[in-house]
Amino acid sequence: MEAQNFDTFETPNQFNYSAVPMDELGAMEYTIVNILVDTTGSVFEFKDEMEEGIKKIINNLQRHPKSENLLLRVATFDSYKGIREIHGFTPIGSVDTTKYELDPNGGTPLHDATQDSIETTKDYAVNLMASGNIDCLNTIYFVLTDGDENSSNTADLKSIKNAMDEIRRSKDLESTMSILIGVNAGECSNYLNEFHRKASFNHYLKIDDIDKLSDFIENAVSSTSMVLGTGQAASLNI
Repeated sequence: MEAQNFDTFETPNQFNYSAVPMDELGAMEYTIVNILVDTTGSVFEFKDEMEEGIKKIINNLQRHPKSENLLLRVATFDSYKGIREIHGFTPIGSVDTTKYELDPNGGTPLHDATQDSIETTKDYAVNLMASGNIDCLNTIYFVLTDGDENSSNTADLKSIKNAMDEIRRSKDLESTMSILIGVNAGECSNYLNEFHRKASFNHYLKIDDIDKLSDFIENAVSSTSMVLGTGQAASLNI
């Protein structure tokens, strides 16, 4: 990944994130993409599969015709290192996927990390619109996890759903799409199905279905990008 300067921000609930300086952005419309990755001990056996899945997502985004309008953040979480950015919000073209190496360990603050993902996305949208240089925004956020939860301090499924509802009502975003990607979906189906339903994700896919995941990502970005400036919500049929 090329060395870049990042500005730092803090959400009202004291989640921290970074982003390239706003005066370095040249477009009037963007889709914000936030990828959150579970790096806890329970997904250790799936490390290679998860790294491949992340690269698949980003490679598809980089090849997309609207790639110049995509801003990407990638963060990981576990109980040892907490919520840690691999990099903050940055134009997708500057991202080097060879740098994504995971080190799964520790417990699973899934609820806290998911709330972080939602709130940082919303806060970044607020800051972008307040800059006066952006006309319209959409967002997509992915959460890669096995759905287990055992060490969150503040968030729960109710607060996540409330955060989901709030970002969907945000006046700074024309639309938002949330996508849960299940790891070890066979053994963890109960965790994942409950998280999908109670946290109010729009869509749920399994990471082992790479071909379907690839097609879905392309459709997700296309649907959100195509409605920018129209005031319409993005929709998908899967």
